[in-house]
Amino acid sequence: MATFQRKIGLTGLILLAVLSTPLVAVADALARVEWMVDKRFDIPEVTVAEAQAELSTHPEDWLVLDVREPDEYAVSHLPGAVRIPPNTDVETFVKDIGDAAKGKHLLFYCSVGQRSSKLAARVQDAVREAGGNGVTNLRGGIFRWHGEHGALVNGGGAVDRIHPYNTVWGLLMPRGNPPKSAADHQENLQ
Repeated sequence: MATFQRKIGLTGLILLAVLSTPLVAVADALARVEWMVDKRFDIPEVTVAEAQAELSTHPEDWLVLDVREPDEYAVSHLPGAVRIPPNTDVETFVKDIGDAAKGKHLLFYCSVGQRSSKLAARVQDAVREAGGNGVTNLRGGIFRWHGEHGALVNGGGAVDRIHPYNTVWGLLMPRGNPPKSAADHQENLQ
């Protein structure tokens, strides 16, 4: 078992455990991942409703950080989000984000919360040292945000689709994605 664990890693084991249990609903699978992420990382979390309330009433107090890859961010992201690579080390984070963090709460998110919690845990002390007001993770990430019909944008404006990360993780999305465009939809039918 230990060799198997090393081959697929902890993230793979979490996903395997979630997807191998009987699924009552896809939303329940995402809820199980949310629970596991919450237990693994000592990072405060907010729900989509809490994040939406804070971002709409006090947007100037928040810096929203998208912890996904460029192709994921290009499909869609939360309005005003700044993309930061998931593997960012503390020194690079402080150099790139430090000044923008002063006096702000940092809201991290990724697809489901795994990568964003990992980065938030890595940089939380540096955020405080840089004058930030702390870090928070969006519970369920952009999958939960999209599932609860949160606003999404990309370089072309408002959108209603998210990047599924990959085929397996995409099974955790609480609601499906519309086709990228009519042309993309036709391509998928052929």
